[in-house]
Amino acid sequence: MDFEGPYGWHRATRDHLVTVVEVVRGMETQTVTEIFDAARYRQAVGATKGIPFTEICRRAQRRLREINLDEHHLLYEIRVTRRARLWCLRFNAVACLLWWDPDHLVCPRSD
Repeated sequence: MDFEGPYGWHRATRDHLVTVVEVVRGMETQTVTEIFDAARYRQAVGATKGIPFTEICRRAQRRLREINLDEHHLLYEIRVTRRARLWCLRFNAVACLLWWDPDHLVCPRSD
């Protein structure tokens, strides 16, 4: 988890975190493959989508370089609300939360 930078978790409020926990809790019985299956993307809370590194905004690309995570060619977004997104990295069968993006700025064209 990135706690600094433009998409760091330091920006999340208590209400944001409550909403995030509700969304993640709805996924806890699924495997990582089930969660991030590209065929299941839809415009609903909890929907996921893989986004190539080259399609995220330059600021997000720069942040990944700063924290030495730019070797990841694919990031995953999870829809939390109509606008807010969680960003994750996948390490085989493990998904790691990376960023909190309440304003859908990391990849605004992803819908």
